[in-house]
Amino acid sequence: MNTIATTYTAGPRRRIPAHVPQAGGFWALATQGLEGSQEDYRKHLENKYGKLTIQDVSRDQETLTQLGKRMGGHDVVIAPAIFQQMAADPKTAAYYEGKIDYFFHTIVPQETANCAAKGLVFQPAGVVVHKDGSVTYLCGCSDSPERVAKVNAINRARDEKRVALRQAALERAAQEAAERQALWAQAAEKRAQQESFSNIGVLLHSRLAAAPLPPLPQALPAPQESLFYYNLQ
Repeated sequence: MNTIATTYTAGPRRRIPAHVPQAGGFWALATQGLEGSQEDYRKHLENKYGKLTIQDVSRDQETLTQLGKRMGGHDVVIAPAIFQQMAADPKTAAYYEGKIDYFFHTIVPQETANCAAKGLVFQPAGVVVHKDGSVTYLCGCSDSPERVAKVNAINRARDEKRVALRQAALERAAQEAAERQALWAQAAEKRAQQESFSNIGVLLHSRLAAAPLPPLPQALPAPQESLFYYNLQ
């Protein structure tokens, strides 16, 4: 939730706006001449709003943001000094209860509709009444579950595509490396064969150079003529 802290400055001495009703319930005792305690007034506020915390809260953005994250939508936080004034004075009580009511009865339904028109979900946190009399409405809006699912699907598809592209690139790089390795092996084998043939040629040349020449054939003796005489009588 993106918490938005909207601050309204108000004080107990200001005139009560026309839209702010007089506080009832607890203050009905006052109209009957009865006196209620601060604890009775606290119970009145808890019955009216739900969770009530009596605490001083700083108005800095970080403090309000962290507080808003811990609120459940119907939380009311009132500074002790203001709470005491509200418990003691019905006009002061009516003024601040009117401010609190305005958030729950007007701001919440109005902003719920506005956010829905934009495809968002309004998320109220609560109301803070500070010790200086100012009032802060803590609320925010977030994407609808449908939009969250759609965005998650888009991001998931993008991530899957990125992983697939990376895997394909790794496989392509591995294939190219294997092809280069094969080419290097073939080139090395070819060089080895060439060096082997060269060595064989050198060896043969050396052996031929070192081999003794065969002896020259000796001349045959010249034929001698033989004369035969026959005595003819």
